[in-house]
Amino acid sequence: MMGLSRGMSWMVAVLVVLSLGCHALSEQSTSKPVTIRIDVKDTAQEVRGFGAHIWAGDRNVEPVLKELGLRYVRMTVGPNWFDVEQEPPTDSSRDVMDRFIAGHFDGDGEPRLKNARLAWQMTERLGTRVILLQFTSPENWLSDDGHRQLLPEYVDDYARYWGSLVGFLVDHGMKPVYIELANEPEGDWNTRILPEDYNRLVILTRKELDDRGYHDIGIIGPGLAYLDHDNGSRQWIGALSDEGVQSLAGWSTHVWDDVFSPDASVGFIDQRWHDFNAAVGKKDPERQKPIIITEYATSATTFNGVSYDLVKSNGSNRASDSSAYAQRVYELTLVHINNGASILMFWEAADQPWSHEAWGLATGVNNEQRRPAYYALSTLVPLIPKSAHALQKIWDDPHVSIAGLVDEHRLVLGFANGTDQPQHRTIELINSSGLKLKSAKRYHAGHVADVQLSTRGNTLQISLPAESTLTCVFLTD
Repeated sequence: MMGLSRGMSWMVAVLVVLSLGCHALSEQSTSKPVTIRIDVKDTAQEVRGFGAHIWAGDRNVEPVLKELGLRYVRMTVGPNWFDVEQEPPTDSSRDVMDRFIAGHFDGDGEPRLKNARLAWQMTERLGTRVILLQFTSPENWLSDDGHRQLLPEYVDDYARYWGSLVGFLVDHGMKPVYIELANEPEGDWNTRILPEDYNRLVILTRKELDDRGYHDIGIIGPGLAYLDHDNGSRQWIGALSDEGVQSLAGWSTHVWDDVFSPDASVGFIDQRWHDFNAAVGKKDPERQKPIIITEYATSATTFNGVSYDLVKSNGSNRASDSSAYAQRVYELTLVHINNGASILMFWEAADQPWSHEAWGLATGVNNEQRRPAYYALSTLVPLIPKSAHALQKIWDDPHVSIAGLVDEHRLVLGFANGTDQPQHRTIELINSSGLKLKSAKRYHAGHVADVQLSTRGNTLQISLPAESTLTCVFLTD
């Protein structure tokens, strides 16, 4: 390139100075405290509470449920019906199916009925409600092409099976509040059920329950693995007829979308909610049914450029043992609440001795240890009012996630900074007369600590270190 003339050199120098000056001004403007306005009277959906998946044979899971004040558990009881050797009855009467369920619930030396009763007794002590799940249907009802797909001719039999299973449990004093008919029915890892067959299954199972007098046991679904993958929500929710929608008591989903983008930010999950909510909105425009997340944590393994081993690996540096993972779980909790979730079920309450995966909030030989995600959630979950409603998200912050929950006596605000830089905000509470700050707890670098915040009138100054969370509780006078 030819050399610049003296005049052109002067012009370039001026442009460089102007550019640097604008950059400095930009840095100054972004460093100014950002004001976030939150209307404490503008509410959205009811938030009924939190829960976790448990296993009926786990004798050591009760403390972690009690410590977090979880209001729901999700579990499966009985055998893996896929492995039951005797072929289940087809086109049978209720009595015949009832006898099949009763005759095979226990077996192979496993005290399944005892385990189920002990688990249910624990939930009664804790005041938690049970969401019942079955992972697999009997093998004989599935396709033999490797896809483990429920064949259409057995949909009515599977509905009858569900009626008999629920009847067996109720007869033994175990009544769930909800049942989830399939675990991730879009996949072939448990039982795949095509959208149109799932619609039939929901309708027929509702009839089975009603005919037995179990009108108060709700069916939730479809319980897909992802909010938005391969148009799954639009397919399974979209295939529900009016009767199918009427037969459901709630919309269930799992949130494992970040398995496809392990280095994605929380914004990735926030975007995935859009199609799920659009699919639900077409079938339930008045949002009369709650959204229930029956499995969530995060599959992310890279946070701000730092990578960890997969949670389900045998690695020594697994993501779930990191503070960054815990912060992400807390932050995703806020994202899910802002997108309409009413019940949020963590996967899972405790590690299991028969699995090397490290999803549990509790771990150790007797579940005596707590993982970082437990400590992050402990600053939020036990503080949620029982009759809480989420606040409408009227703010937009690209770096800090915020959610609010309120009842007539308490306001809980959650803040999460998942970036690698500290963030400072001024929070202005609208319609907040009579609210006084009671407590503020921070989770940062693996530690929970009380923090002192500066308040003035209806404003609050907060500072969030990199990869941290903050929970503030306000009480009425």
